[in-house]
Amino acid sequence: MNDDPAARCPAPSIAIVGVACRFPDADDALTLLDMTLAGRRAFRRLPPARLDPAERREADPAAPGLAVPPRAALIEGWQFDRSAYGISEFAYQAAGPAQWLALETAARALADAGLAGGQGVRRDRAGVIIGNTLTGEVSRAAAILPRWPPIRVADRICRHFGFRGGGYAVDGAHSSALLALAAACTSLSTGDQP
Repeated sequence: MNDDPAARCPAPSIAIVGVACRFPDADDALTLLDMTLAGRRAFRRLPPARLDPAERREADPAAPGLAVPPRAALIEGWQFDRSAYGISEFAYQAAGPAQWLALETAARALADAGLAGGQGVRRDRAGVIIGNTLTGEVSRAAAILPRWPPIRVADRICRHFGFRGGGYAVDGAHSSALLALAAACTSLSTGDQP
């Protein structure tokens, strides 16, 4: 009997070498881990600017309007530096903040891997698989999906870094990120490109 772990697991090994994220009250993975281990939550009262209070129904479920919880976890104070990414004012205004947050986060993950700006990446084989859900941005999603479907986020990242391996978005509601990771692992292990 062969006790070599590699012999029992014929699939190639996959390593995550760069990590980046931005969550409410956590601008990086270590802060997110600390928050999680401490059991700290980032929920606070939903600001009126995010949803008109007249449209909310909190106390009376029979009242017309949207059923919206009075508290939410929101990313606050984040600003995309479009000039650092060479994004025109027109392109910036035409797309929603989720697209710019995804581009910035991809750049941070590449930098964390020692591949700042995509330098050192085999661009002909590099692609993007992104988890997409516009949870929390329902009204904005309805407005932007006809012009900027989720695939455009992956395409934006590919074009910015010159990745020619293709890209797409997967949507698994609240498990979109995990679904994207699983799809990426499958592509890597089978030798397929996105």
